[in-house]
Amino acid sequence: MECAIIEKAAERAKPEGVARLRAILEEQALAVDANDLRAFHRSDENFHATLAELSGYPGVWPIILQAKTQMDRYRQLTLPLEGRMSGVLAEHRAVVEAVASGDPRMAVAAMREHLDHVLPVLETTRKLRPEFFTAHLNEGSSR
Repeated sequence: MECAIIEKAAERAKPEGVARLRAILEEQALAVDANDLRAFHRSDENFHATLAELSGYPGVWPIILQAKTQMDRYRQLTLPLEGRMSGVLAEHRAVVEAVASGDPRMAVAAMREHLDHVLPVLETTRKLRPEFFTAHLNEGSSR
């Protein structure tokens, strides 16, 4: 769904919409500099919601929010990894530049690149913090 959103955003975004995205990137850069995970996460949500708005389909974002509950959990686990917030910021910058170019194919490719980085980082987190991925069935019962 996010690839469909970005395609439409690239087709429809006006300079003021691109300026809004760039302002969000500045917020994210400040969060990276401050190592503020919560502020970064909030601005990340705002970034993706703004893309939905710019696409002309803002109602899609609430649907995505419902579907990405587990992904948000993973994002919270991976943001503290060294360089992760900076990497996401760089990916977001590529997305914004693609939207600003007005080239839907370039925008979709940038979004796919951004989304494709989630799983490898998640696997790294799984190795570093396996306790976050273990089912605690029968916790508290005698063994």
